[in-house]
Amino acid sequence: LAHCERALESIRQTGDFLDIGDLPVRLQLARGHLYEALGMGNEALQSYQAAINGWQELDQKTPGRFAVELAGVWMNCGNVLRKWGAAPVLTEAVRAYDRCVTLLTGWTEKTNDHRNMLGGAWLNRGCTFHRIGGEAGLAEAVRSLDEAITTLQPLADEHDPACRNLTFAWTNRGLVCLDRGDAASAVQAQERALAVSERLAVLLASERAGMTLNLAQARLVAADEAGALTAFHSVLASTSGSAESDPMAADSAVQTRHALAMILLRRLETSADADAETRIELVAEVGDHVEDGLALIRRWEGRSGWFRESGVRLYELGAWL
Repeated sequence: LAHCERALESIRQTGDFLDIGDLPVRLQLARGHLYEALGMGNEALQSYQAAINGWQELDQKTPGRFAVELAGVWMNCGNVLRKWGAAPVLTEAVRAYDRCVTLLTGWTEKTNDHRNMLGGAWLNRGCTFHRIGGEAGLAEAVRSLDEAITTLQPLADEHDPACRNLTFAWTNRGLVCLDRGDAASAVQAQERALAVSERLAVLLASERAGMTLNLAQARLVAADEAGALTAFHSVLASTSGSAESDPMAADSAVQTRHALAMILLRRLETSADADAETRIELVAEVGDHVEDGLALIRRWEGRSGWFRESGVRLYELGAWL
């Protein structure tokens, strides 16, 4: 960041005497990336806006030449705005993604990288509308994610970044469908996400665990308890070697322990006529899931705040037992 600042200051002092093209604009872009990485949203947006202004000025001299660069910066703006989360800001994020989509759609010399960026813009737009929520917001989220899937699908076999974006598009479509009360479509989307992910060159165990957890939760809502149990146990298997070192894997494992405990509790509630030994075994199994989940949370204590919500639920369940 300090190097960027010094370079920009040097350009401000001597720029009139140098033919340096769009270097100042690219420095503003790099400055924005650095501020974004540091979590300084306002400063990142100011730098991105300066980059947009610079490329728009250059674009007036050679119309259309910098359309792709402008699309990329609008994507950056949308991503920063989406992180802030408040409804008015999310609306601004949508406008930024719309500008990105418009610029890339009009670009006639698209490479696979450009098509992947376009699919990514639709994906981010859909995720933003999911957060906006409401009936209209969720419907627009599905439409945007379908556009992302249509754009990315032809690229997935030969372009790994597009395959990853396609995986995320199916995953988020499933989450939106679940929030809309369409559990069957949610299950189908999560199954597609897992199928597409098989084509990725690299897939972390924690990423597979998260997608499998999404599938398990969708199946549970769809009243497919057997399928949900299979998926939940798959999550535990895939996180057994990484839950103590990867917070994403640990979070999936903790959520799974809680979900399995709740399934067993429901069985306990409906087994009033079962013999005492069966009921004692069910209580013991619930207790094992609670204890294993809490033990994992305790090992992460002080290292991550990811598990606060899951931890509260497990502690409440443990107290009830």
